[in-house]
Parts: sequence; C-alpha cells; structure tokens
Amino acid sequence: MKCEKCGYNNSEFDIICEKCGSPLNIEKNIELQKKYNHKQRAIDIEPIIPDNPEMVFNSAKKKITNVLIVLFFFAFLLMVVIIFNFIKSFSSKDKIVEYNNLVKYSNYGVVYLGTSDKINSMLEDYASETSFDYVYLNTKKLTRIKKRKIRKDLELNKIKETVVILEKGKTKAYLNDCTYTDKDKIISFLTKKQIIPKDIEQAKKVIKKFDDLLLDSDPVLVYLANKQNDISKENNNMFLKFASDYDIKYEYLEAFYLSDYQKLKLLSKINYSEIPNQLVLFFDEGEIKDIVENVEDDRNIYFEIASNYGIIDKSSADSLININFNKLKELVHNDDKTIFMFDADDCDYCMRVKPIIGKIGIQNNLKVYRYKLTNQNTNTVEKYLSSIGYKEKTVVAPLIIVAENNRLLDYIIGLSDKQLIEDKFEEIGVIR
Repeated sequence: MKCEKCGYNNSEFDIICEKCGSPLNIEKNIELQKKYNHKQRAIDIEPIIPDNPEMVFNSAKKKITNVLIVLFFFAFLLMVVIIFNFIKSFSSKDKIVEYNNLVKYSNYGVVYLGTSDKINSMLEDYASETSFDYVYLNTKKLTRIKKRKIRKDLELNKIKETVVILEKGKTKAYLNDCTYTDKDKIISFLTKKQIIPKDIEQAKKVIKKFDDLLLDSDPVLVYLANKQNDISKENNNMFLKFASDYDIKYEYLEAFYLSDYQKLKLLSKINYSEIPNQLVLFFDEGEIKDIVENVEDDRNIYFEIASNYGIIDKSSADSLININFNKLKELVHNDDKTIFMFDADDCDYCMRVKPIIGKIGIQNNLKVYRYKLTNQNTNTVEKYLSSIGYKEKTVVAPLIIVAENNRLLDYIIGLSDKQLIEDKFEEIGVIR
C-alpha cells in the first residue's frame, strides 16, 4: 500500500509506513477493513511522531534528569542516616567514656543497657544509697557498631533491657528482659549478687562510722567483722574488755551488714583488695597505724602494737612507787589498807597490768607500791608473804596484794582486767 505522505510502497498488510512511520489509510485496503471491522485504531487517535534530533536530545535529557533525581534522593537518605548515627554517637559519647572507665578501673559495677527511664532512676537511687558504680547506656542512642562492641566486650548473647554486674571488668552476672513492673526481680538479683546489702540502713551506719574514724584525731582500736557468728561476738567482748582496761576508744564495725561490693569499697580505703573474715585496726589521728588479720585471743599482741604507737597511755604505770624489801615490810605493818604489785622485767603480763593498776590508783587517789622480783630475791619474798597469809607455794608475777596491820587481806595472781581488779578492791574496801 502506497504511503500518501512519502509515497513509499508498503505491503498490503502494513498499517504504518515502514519508511516514515505515518499511519496508512486502511479505507483503501479491503482486507484490513475486514480485520478491524471499521473500528477506530489507537494509531489513528495518537499518530506516531517520527524521530528527529531535537526529540532524541529532549528524551535523553529527561532520562538523565530522572536518574539524577533518584541519585539525589538516595544521597539525601544516606546523609540523613549518617547524621542520625552521628547524633546518636555524639549524644552517647560521655556515657561511653563512663562505661569504659567502669570496665577498666572499677572492682564492681553495674551497667543498664535499655530504654526505661524508671529502671534507670531506680538503679541511680540504689547506686547513690549504697555507693556502687553505675552507668546507664540508652540503647536507643547507641549505634549498631557500638552495641555490637559492647555485647562482645561483656560476652552477652543479646542486649535486651539488660542489667549487667561487672567484677574487675568482666561480666559476673546479667539479667535480660528487665521491666519496671518486675523491679523486685532486679532488686533480688542485685542483692543475691552482693551489690545491694539486705539492710541498707545498717550498711549506711557502718560506712559512716568507718568514714568518721578516718577523721577522728583520737587513738581508736577497731574490730571489723565480716561474718556474724559466735567468734565475732567473743572477739568483740574481748576487745571491749581490752579497751576498757586501757581507756582506749573502741569501735566494733559490723561489716557483715555490707554487700561484698561495699566491703571492697570500704577496704580499698586501707589498701585491701580482698575480703578477710575479720580485721583489727589501730587508728591514730585518722591514719591506720597497724592491721592484724589473724585475730587471736592473745591480748599481748594488741597491747604491744598499741603501746608501740602510743595508743595505750603507759604513763599511768609511772605512778607506781618503787620500793625495796625493807620498805615492803614497813608498809605491810601500816594500819591502812595498802596495795602492792610484784612484777618482773621479762614479764609480758606485768607490762600489761602495770598501766591498769596505775590507772586505778590515779582514779581513786590511791598509792600503789611496786616491788621488782629477781632470781636473787624471789625465795625471800615467798617466805615473807607466806608469813603474812599468802597461801601459794611460789610467787608468780604479776601479783597484786592488799595488806593491813601485817596481815594479807587478799591477792590477785596473773593477768587480770581492770574490772576484775576494781571488783576485788571494792570487796576488800580499798575503793568505794
């Protein structure tokens, strides 16, 4: 069929010109009329426009513009993501520093990885009350890279509202899926793992008492017990008597009320990194002068330490009046009740009794006479004391006697505490 526009002879089945692309007039083609049944063709409604250089350029320009728009859109999205991650990273920067310091330098610590402000507030309150190190890392403000690193550092399977207990930078225990409605579960977890004490108020008193000791200028003997048992009770009673004998200020620190974390925190102040069952501390002017870890029922140890540092005032021992044997016999004949102490230079117990008997004499305005026993005079003293009523075969230092009118009224042999001596003196009537 011949194209009416360009004159090109097309086949009888063509509906557009193969050369110029113009629609052919099918009215002149009987076969095509039958095929379309006189229906209007889409090609007749929207005629094909032949290509030309200007149209090709405009089409390419449009395609390039569309590609640039798409690229710009994706670049914008990428920039938004980068800025968002930068903001998240910047907003969590200080907390990450806190977290790193906790991991590196803290013996015990707690990290909360979650989003609940209520849980954070609760943990902050407990941290403030019991002084444990605490960091809250809001997981909404952490990038995926940081989350992945923290999860790896703490050896966690997942991070999902997680409370982690750290010990020397390593995960000691953790609790996942924490919600504020289950706050008792969190508290129980921290208590069981020795981060929170069972009795917070008692723990506060112990810590305050210890801190006050560091500010106290007076000499103080301190017994710190980490376990509540019969041994700690017996030792406490022993130190109470010891302190009473020598007029030393004494404090009993019931450290068993503290959590393990608090114990370590307290002991770190005296450069201890482990938790012993008990300690005896000698304070003076707020400083630790000496520490005894293996507590024994031997008061000589504590007397020697306290004496060396001047915690025990031994000047009262100087109030004892030294006498010879003739003076001893003269004073025994007095009409007044007279106190004598027999001691020896190599006698540890004598060293401990002299400040006590000296203090009793000073406090009650009594004279106490001291006679020193030696290898040369012991037999002579034994015979003389036997003649005035001493019932023992030998004289054992330290020995305290009370005599009146050449008669021995009573005596105390060996080491005795202040209360026992005072009770005996009241019974005899030396003091009232």
